[in-house]
Amino acid sequence: MVILIGAAFFAYVLFQFIRVRLLVREGVKLVSRSRGFERRTEGGTPRIFVIGDSTGVGTGTEPGFSIAGRLGSDFPEAFIQNESVNGWKVADALAHFPDIPAKSFDIILLQIGANDILRGTSLLKFCTALDSLFKKSAAAGKQVFALHCGNIGLAPFFPWPLSQIMRARTLRYRSEYQRIAQANGVTYVDLYHEAAGDPFQGKHEFYASDRLHLSAKGYEEWYQSVKKMMQ
Repeated sequence: MVILIGAAFFAYVLFQFIRVRLLVREGVKLVSRSRGFERRTEGGTPRIFVIGDSTGVGTGTEPGFSIAGRLGSDFPEAFIQNESVNGWKVADALAHFPDIPAKSFDIILLQIGANDILRGTSLLKFCTALDSLFKKSAAAGKQVFALHCGNIGLAPFFPWPLSQIMRARTLRYRSEYQRIAQANGVTYVDLYHEAAGDPFQGKHEFYASDRLHLSAKGYEEWYQSVKKMMQ
């Protein structure tokens, strides 16, 4: 019995190792062909500034189906500047935040923080960088909205028990994100749901081919939450 259990466990680990390796390769392909939506129309209004990670770029779908792209559809006259870069953490967005005149943007949308959860940024460094990023954003924009991710542990990319670890990390960082957003007058767009009430639960069509980034349908679901907060 012990031998059978050990063999089954080894087979599970080997299968998941191979599966994750293949999904990582697929993710690299998605990143290589992704580009963020922008429309820098002179005199365009409202003026919208987006900065973030792959979720800001819209990796996993076409530019027009990203959150920035959907804003472009709802606001056809808007000026949209997108400074998002795949792989960025909060500290990267802070370091590359451009010099923007005070209140020169009507809306600043921050899509950042998922990589800090995924890649193990210490909570202290995360909180320090996020507080500074929020302060810069609040100075540059009339309204600031921020989001990072939903329940990362639900992404089909993660096998058990890694899925549970990612869920716990999401909750820990989300709590700090909410606290710091409130302290800086930033509107936090909460995308987190427990599994039973999460629209992403068990639905692969919400995810891109790497089972981690979002598909057009996934970004649409997020965008409805963003839109609700903006209204």
